[in-house]
Amino acid sequence: MPYATIGEILSRVDRRSPCPPGQFPDFDPENLKAWAYFIHVYLDFSQGTGWFASPVATRTMEWPSFLPRYNEGSGRVDDPPLLARLSHLEELRKILDYISYCMRVWRIKPVIIPGSTTILGFSIDSDDAYNGCFQRAKDACDVAWEKVMSYSARRLYPYADPWERPGGPNVVASGDREEGEDVAFILPDITLLYLEANQEWQQVFGDIGSGNIEIQAGYRTQNWQRRVSRARQSAHVAGAAIDALPPQVFMDCFPFQEDNYGKRISIGYLCWLFRRAAQNSPYFREIVVLNRGQPNETRVPRIPKTLCEPGTAHISFGWLLHAVGSRDVRQDVLPSVTRPYPVDANDPDAGTDVPTSRTRDEFQGPGQLNHLWDVFDPTQYATLNFGAISNQPDYSGGISARWLASYISEALNNRGWDFGRLIRQHHVDRLNNQDARIGQID
Repeated sequence: MPYATIGEILSRVDRRSPCPPGQFPDFDPENLKAWAYFIHVYLDFSQGTGWFASPVATRTMEWPSFLPRYNEGSGRVDDPPLLARLSHLEELRKILDYISYCMRVWRIKPVIIPGSTTILGFSIDSDDAYNGCFQRAKDACDVAWEKVMSYSARRLYPYADPWERPGGPNVVASGDREEGEDVAFILPDITLLYLEANQEWQQVFGDIGSGNIEIQAGYRTQNWQRRVSRARQSAHVAGAAIDALPPQVFMDCFPFQEDNYGKRISIGYLCWLFRRAAQNSPYFREIVVLNRGQPNETRVPRIPKTLCEPGTAHISFGWLLHAVGSRDVRQDVLPSVTRPYPVDANDPDAGTDVPTSRTRDEFQGPGQLNHLWDVFDPTQYATLNFGAISNQPDYSGGISARWLASYISEALNNRGWDFGRLIRQHHVDRLNNQDARIGQID
């Protein structure tokens, strides 16, 4: 069915007595007017001006500058402000950030004084009114995140490995379908980062194979996760991770195929490249994380946790979900799509939570690249110890562009290996000129 226009939405949804969020007309995720009205109706009726009745309360996040506002005088949503537009994905990520902010406001129940208590422009005159508005805000949060994460996942469809699941759902989606439709939810942070890293890849190796980093796995339902992995929980199930490799023809042209040199070097390089791409990008700034049990805060770089696994480069932003706060905060602020796991299987009222792990630190923060290969030693050309960068069970290693350039140069110029004439000296030159060529990441 075609998306509803803003005119149709305004005619069907009464802003003072709206339908449940799940019945809000389906709209184009790129439609900023529809987003503005959706947030106005369910989450922030004041559109950036209201708070609690308390005169000492102040806002800590403003209405997104690129979003228009509903104009009560005209009964329409104004045109978006005339300013430099962000990418659609970046706008959507900022919309989710603002919705999360609204949810943080909603979860703080005020002292209710009939006739004078408001939360984000909504009049609250009783406990029932507060509980009803808070639950409606939670439902709206679910709808918004699923819309954005579905859009984000489908932006990655063209970059899926075509040979990974021929004839089945796109590998960015789960391997099982629901009612004949792909099921795919990916955090916009992951998609934004992939597009940044892939651009770096294309600048160096874009003339080999498909020219893209190819995605091997994306979102998984819990059922599909149980079929393909022994891991009890996974960031894939929360839409917070992808697995990636270069084109097969790239990996196949390396020497020592019997020892899987091409794949294992590629995996180490991708783990480094994704982190460097985030560090160099204007889209990935530091975030503030509350220290558990402490009043102070820590600023953490918004870069992914990368795992240099034996068969793939695992790129994860699972730690961003934990960074939202304690379990109680996550249950109030994050949508259910990112909280797929029950807190207590024996207590149906205990709620759900984001993935966790006792064996790996994927969900604790971005960490560092331990055992980074940055300076190539020609004497180890044929005896590389990949166990050092895999660093099992942490899988926390990586290979820098400088190391990779030196290795390829050694093979071409001193070892008589021509890489099937696919990798040449100009690729070495591009690696050495790559913006992301520095070593360890702070």
